[in-house]
Amino acid sequence: MILVDQYEHADEAGQTERFDFYLRHLGRVNNWDLVDASAYQIVGAHLLERDRKLLVRLAKSKAMWERRVAIVSTYAFIKAGES
Repeated sequence: MILVDQYEHADEAGQTERFDFYLRHLGRVNNWDLVDASAYQIVGAHLLERDRKLLVRLAKSKAMWERRVAIVSTYAFIKAGES
Protein backbone atom coordinates (compact mmCIF):
# COMPACT_ATOMS: atom_id res chain seq x y z
CA MET A 1 0.00 0.00 0.00
CA ILE A 2 2.98 2.29 0.57
CA LEU A 3 4.09 1.73 -3.02
CA VAL A 4 0.57 2.50 -4.29
CA ASP A 5 0.53 5.73 -2.27
CA GLN A 6 3.98 6.67 -3.56
CA TYR A 7 2.91 5.95 -7.14
CA GLU A 8 -0.24 8.06 -6.83
CA HIS A 9 1.66 11.06 -5.44
CA ALA A 10 4.71 10.90 -7.69
CA ASP A 11 5.46 12.89 -10.81
CA GLU A 12 5.73 11.02 -14.13
CA ALA A 13 9.36 10.03 -13.58
CA GLY A 14 8.58 8.83 -10.07
CA GLN A 15 5.62 6.83 -11.30
CA THR A 16 7.78 5.12 -13.91
CA GLU A 17 10.33 4.35 -11.21
CA ARG A 18 7.70 2.72 -8.98
CA PHE A 19 6.12 0.87 -11.92
CA ASP A 20 9.52 -0.58 -12.82
CA PHE A 21 10.17 -1.46 -9.17
CA TYR A 22 6.81 -3.24 -8.98
CA LEU A 23 7.56 -5.31 -12.07
CA ARG A 24 11.10 -6.18 -10.94
CA HIS A 25 9.70 -7.55 -7.68
CA LEU A 26 6.76 -9.57 -9.03
CA GLY A 27 8.69 -12.72 -8.18
CA ARG A 28 8.12 -11.94 -4.51
CA VAL A 29 4.35 -11.75 -4.83
CA ASN A 30 2.77 -14.69 -3.08
CA ASN A 31 -0.87 -13.89 -2.33
CA TRP A 32 -4.05 -12.49 -3.83
CA ASP A 33 -4.15 -9.47 -1.55
CA LEU A 34 -0.84 -8.10 -2.80
CA VAL A 35 -2.01 -8.25 -6.42
CA ASP A 36 -5.60 -7.17 -5.92
CA ALA A 37 -4.66 -4.16 -3.79
CA SER A 38 -1.95 -2.85 -6.10
CA ALA A 39 -1.99 -4.11 -9.71
CA TYR A 40 -4.70 -1.84 -11.11
CA GLN A 41 -3.43 1.14 -9.15
CA ILE A 42 0.15 0.80 -10.38
CA VAL A 43 0.33 -1.36 -13.52
CA GLY A 44 -3.13 -0.54 -14.85
CA ALA A 45 -2.84 3.16 -14.06
CA HIS A 46 0.60 3.32 -15.65
CA LEU A 47 -0.59 1.67 -18.85
CA LEU A 48 -3.72 3.80 -19.32
CA GLU A 49 -1.94 6.04 -21.82
CA ARG A 50 0.84 3.64 -22.84
CA ASP A 51 1.42 0.50 -24.89
CA ARG A 52 -0.25 -2.48 -23.23
CA LYS A 53 1.82 -5.30 -24.74
CA LEU A 54 3.16 -5.99 -21.27
CA LEU A 55 -0.28 -7.24 -20.21
CA VAL A 56 -0.27 -9.84 -22.99
CA ARG A 57 3.15 -11.07 -21.87
CA LEU A 58 2.02 -11.25 -18.25
CA ALA A 59 -1.22 -12.99 -19.22
CA LYS A 60 0.78 -15.71 -21.02
CA SER A 61 3.20 -16.20 -18.14
CA LYS A 62 3.59 -19.54 -16.39
CA ALA A 63 3.60 -17.64 -13.10
CA MET A 64 0.11 -17.47 -11.64
CA TRP A 65 0.73 -14.12 -9.97
CA GLU A 66 1.88 -12.49 -13.20
CA ARG A 67 -1.29 -13.70 -14.90
CA ARG A 68 -3.29 -12.29 -12.01
CA VAL A 69 -1.54 -8.92 -12.35
CA ALA A 70 -2.53 -8.83 -16.04
CA ILE A 71 -6.15 -9.50 -15.21
CA VAL A 72 -6.51 -7.16 -12.25
CA SER A 73 -4.64 -4.35 -14.02
CA THR A 74 -7.44 -4.07 -16.56
CA TYR A 75 -9.72 -2.76 -13.79
CA ALA A 76 -7.98 0.61 -14.24
CA PHE A 77 -9.22 0.68 -17.85
CA ILE A 78 -12.77 -0.15 -16.76
CA LYS A 79 -12.67 2.61 -14.11
CA ALA A 80 -11.47 5.02 -16.80
CA GLY A 81 -14.57 4.24 -18.87
CA GLU A 82 -13.07 1.94 -21.47
CA SER A 83 -15.32 -0.82 -22.67
